[in-house]
Amino acid sequence: MGTLHDATTLTEQRIGFRESDAEGAPSTPTAETSRDNLASLYRPPYHLMFNGPFDRAKDAACDRDKWLLLNLQSTKEFTSHTLNRDTWGNEAVAETISNYFTFWQVYDDTTDCIKLCTFYKLETTPVVLVIDPITGQKMRSWRGMVEPEDLLEDLVPFMDSSPKNYRPTLSKGQRESSSMENMEKSSALIPEKEEITRTPQKPTYLPLPEEPAADGNLLCRVGIRLPDGRRLRRNSCVRIQYSCCGLSALLILRKLRQGNFA
Repeated sequence: MGTLHDATTLTEQRIGFRESDAEGAPSTPTAETSRDNLASLYRPPYHLMFNGPFDRAKDAACDRDKWLLLNLQSTKEFTSHTLNRDTWGNEAVAETISNYFTFWQVYDDTTDCIKLCTFYKLETTPVVLVIDPITGQKMRSWRGMVEPEDLLEDLVPFMDSSPKNYRPTLSKGQRESSSMENMEKSSALIPEKEEITRTPQKPTYLPLPEEPAADGNLLCRVGIRLPDGRRLRRNSCVRIQYSCCGLSALLILRKLRQGNFA
């Protein structure tokens, strides 16, 4: 990717700094001082950046168990320079990056940046990414200018856990979706129970004694009303009327207790 000296020279050329004025006259000390001060404002944060290609930066982040923070810059958008001045130049941001991240910055006219934009499907730059150095997964992204306070707030979850100890936290909707999927998978593994069809059985009754054959003067007509509304009528001898009624009552009570009375 070239030495830091070359990168510094290239950056200064991009933002329009020249060694002489429009007439070709040599710069005065005052002009040189102003130019240097202006260049320092927009200079990339070399003290934070990993010096090397993307693959080496990812390996270094993995070895250090730190998140890989990428900044893909634009050679045409002034927002890239304000990121260098306001965001990466912020003391709190610089301290956070030094402690928790491996920082790597590249411009969009380089081969590495073109490959990364294609791989992560990035259409515009500048963009800031948090990458898991173990899997290469894009964990978080910001487009355009990112204010220091907003960036620090969004980076808090990555400061609480390193890549090797990271466990993704699902949102409520994702938890419900995941639970539904697990339930569907579990139900698919459990065989469906066969439906048991029970045919209602008709109750069976004990046989009743035959009606007595006797003189009509000695017979009486006995009517019994069943709980389901039906009526039974039988002829009974007057002398055995009480015993016949007692037997019928006992049969009814037995069937009621057994639940077989219909």
